[in-house]
This record gives sequence, C-alpha cells and structure tokens, in this order.
Amino acid sequence: MPCDPSTESGTSPWIFPVFLPHAGCPHRCVFCDQHRISSVQRPLPTADEVHDSIETALRRPIDPVRKREIAFFGGNFFGLPEETLRSYLDAVSPFREEGLIQGIRCSTRPDSVSDAILEWTKAAGLSTVELGSQSMNDTVLEASSRGHRVSDTIEAVERLKRFGMAVGLQLMVGLPGDSPDIALQSAQIAASLKPDVVRIYPTVVLSGTPLAEQYMRGEYRPMTLEDAVSAVADMTEVFRLAHIPVIRIGLQASEAMTAPGAILAGPWHPAFGHLVASRMFRNRLTAELDSQRFTGDVLAVAVHPRDISRMRGDRNENLRFWMDRYGLKRIVVRADARIERNGFAIEPAAIDVHSKPSILTNGSAEN
Repeated sequence: MPCDPSTESGTSPWIFPVFLPHAGCPHRCVFCDQHRISSVQRPLPTADEVHDSIETALRRPIDPVRKREIAFFGGNFFGLPEETLRSYLDAVSPFREEGLIQGIRCSTRPDSVSDAILEWTKAAGLSTVELGSQSMNDTVLEASSRGHRVSDTIEAVERLKRFGMAVGLQLMVGLPGDSPDIALQSAQIAASLKPDVVRIYPTVVLSGTPLAEQYMRGEYRPMTLEDAVSAVADMTEVFRLAHIPVIRIGLQASEAMTAPGAILAGPWHPAFGHLVASRMFRNRLTAELDSQRFTGDVLAVAVHPRDISRMRGDRNENLRFWMDRYGLKRIVVRADARIERNGFAIEPAAIDVHSKPSILTNGSAEN
C-alpha cells in the first residue's frame, strides 16, 4: 500500500540553488527572514558569480541519469529588474547550450506572473515556476501580509500552464489565522489546480520578524509540533491521492536556523519531514487495520528496508500507538526489498525469525 510523502527516487532532478534572499519582494511578510532560512547573508550575486558557482558545482560527481536544473530561490524572481533577470538567465545559457543544464526554475509571487514576462523568460530557458502561494485562504493571506489573494494563485497557475511551464506550489501551515481544517482545505484547493510539484513548510517564529513581535505581544499562537505534523500529514495525503509529488516537507536545518535564539517558537524539528512520513504510515496502516477489524495480539508488517524507521516512528511512537490501540502483545516490522518504497504489507503473525525483524514487545524495542 503506497504512502508516498515525497519524491525520493534516484532519478529526481539534481537542483543547484542560487539564493536571492528577499530580492524582488515588494514588502516583507510577517513570517519571513529569507537570509536566515537560506543561510545566505551576503548581497545578491552578480551574473559572473552565478556562472562561476554553477561551473564549480558541475565539477562534482552527478548521476548522469538525473536531470540537472538551476533554481533561483529565496525571493520574488519576477519582481527583479528586467536587466538583472536577463543577466542571471544569460549566465545559465552557456551550460544549457552545452547540455550540462537541462532546466531553470525559480520561485516568485503569484501576483508577479504576467504574459509579458513569461514570453521572454521561457525563451531564455525558464522551465519551472514555483509560486509562493503559502495558503489558499484569503483571510490567512491577509493576516500574513502576503499582499496577494487566492485568485492570484489560480490565475498564475492557469497562465503558467498556458505557456507550457511546469508549476510548483509552496504552502505553509500555521500562519496567522490558519488552523488544521483551513490548512486541509487549502491543500484540497491547491490539489484541484493540478500543480506538478508541491512544497510544504511549517510556520516557525523567527527572531526579528513581525511575527516575532506578534508572538511576544501574545497576538499569535504558533501550532504545536504535534498539530503541525498531523496537519501536514493530512495535507500530504491529499496530494498523494491526487498523484502530485510533495518534493519538500519542512525547513532546511542550517547553521543560521539552529543558532541560539534564531527560532523563538513554533513547530521546529530538524527531521520534520521524517515525522510527517511516519505519521502517514501510522494513519494509513491504522485505517487498513480498522477496515479489516483487526484482532489478535501480534501484528507483523513488512516494509522496504529504507522505511523501517518511518514505520516504527520517532522513538517507536507508532509501534506504541498500535500496541495501545489494539491491545497487542507484540509488533514485528520486517524489511522486504520487494515492497515498494513508502508501502507496506500486513503479514501473518508467524514470520521467519532469521529475517532480523524490528520487534516491540512488553514496552521495549529491539533492532
């Protein structure tokens, strides 16, 4: 049974990011500090610097099967002056002509997408545009000082598809005015637009942001880690059922993010994506067991070897959940390479003891 929270295939694109923190943004959203999120503190790179950094990156060993892309992230790419945009895309052009780079992607605001800019950026090699939609709820967008509306995202997606561009949507959970129910509705609306990929980030309170001021005044209450994990697992399930890959869950752990005092509050966890993937295993296996009206005191499950820890959950929390829910005496999680990634199979309780399973019994775990 598939339970795919992200694209983890070895054939996923090799993406070299060029960070442009806050570049082109008309104003600052309440939650945002791209310098800290991207761990980039210096001024915007020149076109020559972009060219040189790509050249250096391409010297590293790269799986020849993987598509290679350059990504301009961290700001509102289409909000940059046209001269700057052209210089960046021109810097990538030699690598495209040599076949060393097959695609260019960028992140931008939904209300910055126009026919005029798409015409020439597509001709210059831009192939994927990720929209910083953040939410598909106007109340949440307004409370977060986004400056755009849901209709802008819908119109931008339609326009990008008309131009034959791949579309990504970036969503957040836990913004001011958000809730698990609103976040789920947001995912459902986003999925109906049929984007090519999605990223989901939890909202954390970064020091020095307007949201930090709201938090200190008691005007904003962040989601708990439990609520955020549960909400994002439900959101990701919506996209899984719609066959839309979620290519990123959670913020990247960086030196700037983990520095003392950088994060004041919120559902920060360096392995947030793993927690979400584990919750999805829990939700789907629980639904399957309930549908089977499972009885018995031993549960045996087989998963792909790389999914053992996801099925068990952080510190065996999934195993303990099922022990309590079904009154089990023993749970066996066995590795089986024949099982597809992010899938599972419920097995007869009698298993081959030589398969070195992961066992939980009487409140203790054995690896």
